Amino acid sequence: MMKLLGRIIAKLKMPQPTHTDEAQDLIDNIREYLRDKRYFFVIDDIWEESVWGIIRCVFPENQRDSKVITTTRIVTVANATCDYRHEIIYKMCPLDDQNSRKLFFSRVGQVDLQPLEEISNEILRKCGGLPLAVVSIASLLASQPTRSVTQWKHVCNSLSSNMRSNPTLEGMRWILNLRYNNLPHRLKTCLPYTAMYPEDYIVRKNDLVRQWVAEGFIRKIHGEDANEVAGSCFNELVNRSMIQPTNIGYNGHVINCKVHDMILDLIRIKSEEENFLSVVDDLQGTTAAMRSKVRRLSLQLDYGANEGTVHASLSMPHIRSLALFGKSCFKLSMYEFKSIRVLNVDCQGANMGDRIDLTPIYKLFQLRYLRISIPKEHMSTLIRPALIGDLKHLETLKLDTAIIAIPSDIVDLPCLLHLHVPTGRRLPDGIHRMKALRTLVNFDVHLNSVDNLSGLSELTNLRSLDFCCDDVEHTTSQRGIFMNIFWCSVGKLLSCNLRNLQSCSNIFSPPFVELGSLTTSNTESNLEELHVAATWMFQRVPSWLSQHQKLWKLGICIGKMDFFSKL
Repeated sequence: MMKLLGRIIAKLKMPQPTHTDEAQDLIDNIREYLRDKRYFFVIDDIWEESVWGIIRCVFPENQRDSKVITTTRIVTVANATCDYRHEIIYKMCPLDDQNSRKLFFSRVGQVDLQPLEEISNEILRKCGGLPLAVVSIASLLASQPTRSVTQWKHVCNSLSSNMRSNPTLEGMRWILNLRYNNLPHRLKTCLPYTAMYPEDYIVRKNDLVRQWVAEGFIRKIHGEDANEVAGSCFNELVNRSMIQPTNIGYNGHVINCKVHDMILDLIRIKSEEENFLSVVDDLQGTTAAMRSKVRRLSLQLDYGANEGTVHASLSMPHIRSLALFGKSCFKLSMYEFKSIRVLNVDCQGANMGDRIDLTPIYKLFQLRYLRISIPKEHMSTLIRPALIGDLKHLETLKLDTAIIAIPSDIVDLPCLLHLHVPTGRRLPDGIHRMKALRTLVNFDVHLNSVDNLSGLSELTNLRSLDFCCDDVEHTTSQRGIFMNIFWCSVGKLLSCNLRNLQSCSNIFSPPFVELGSLTTSNTESNLEELHVAATWMFQRVPSWLSQHQKLWKLGICIGKMDFFSKL
């Protein structure tokens, strides 16, 4: 309840009260703020009648035609929120038979209806027209290796209740539990890991699959790269409707995703039961987690009036993954996290006076994934890692924050595959030694040294390069020299493994003649994506585009369209 009241305060952009442990104090503050205002609120997914009894106290009846809309899955809660005035309750109607069948078979795909007609009708009857139930069962059936009557009957018999006559939350959980239990073992390990993220959190696919690999859930199979195997597992979870895509690229690949809140509830329960991970949203929960032997801990202290802070005394040497989310104060030291493999710090709005002490991070010898995301205005909350070169197993380093400088020994990380640096930061000299690197984001052409620009050509495993050229201090001649060296290196990478090339500049440059060197010699180009539209204007479609036969995504800005004569 304290967390919910805190979120209301945050949405209203009220000053955050401090030094209070009482919900009544927060309620009084909100009521006073709203006393003379006309307001409109939507409170989503109320779970108990008693909860509404507290929430309704927040909203003053000030005769200003204010409105509050609530949603719930529970009929008794709906009645309570409307003071038992049934005429103002809007009850979502289930799908009719025709639309249920349309949704069902759009997910299952083409089947021979004659032998499955009767059993499919029975399955849809038990789903009761609930879209999530229909999609859930259809996804389960679509994942079966064969589509036999026996398999469909087995699934149908597992649906013990008629959802149309009894559309209860427990009935829906029964169906979701059935889906979970039918997952292959490898997916039963990967899916629960999504509970490390808060509800409705938009997760990048690349982050999630790299965390799976870092944890050791996914390994190289039959010569296929571990990240590619993890990507296949991710796609399978999407196909089974266990993960919801929120952003899909031009090629149909999922970029971002989230987990349905009911599925998230289920996997959190499963994770707690199996001691797989623990989600903590209050300090009391942190204490309980410390007493357990849970391997993965997600601190989601979004708001607490005076919950205090998580102090450096937190000692959990058995933790393999630690995630920090929210706006609360964290006072953590890494000294006692000796077995940690994944560290994900996303502290948007962290208080200025508090810090996350990452100084001893060089002692985390097992660390494979490190992401730090802290707003620029709160950079005093972060102590920059002094030594990072000892992290010999580190595979992903993602710095979504304006740190003062990139650690100089980053070039000595032998296993680093994915590097995401803040914009406007120069990489230390010697990047040619980073032979394993596959992804490099925010490489600044004008800030890096000539040695780094030429050394880029030696990163023959590089598959994705996001570059920028936002520096305006150099003369036009100097910028031209830098760009020519850079494009010479890129031209060599095109003959190796480079597939994605993208400019992330914020400054629109003059016509870009240097792109003429974006050609290959006699070897075939592997380039699949090229996007430089935000940076340069071309007079016409460049002739060198015809050399890149595998190119399927192109973003360029041209002044004269003579497309057909050039390609």
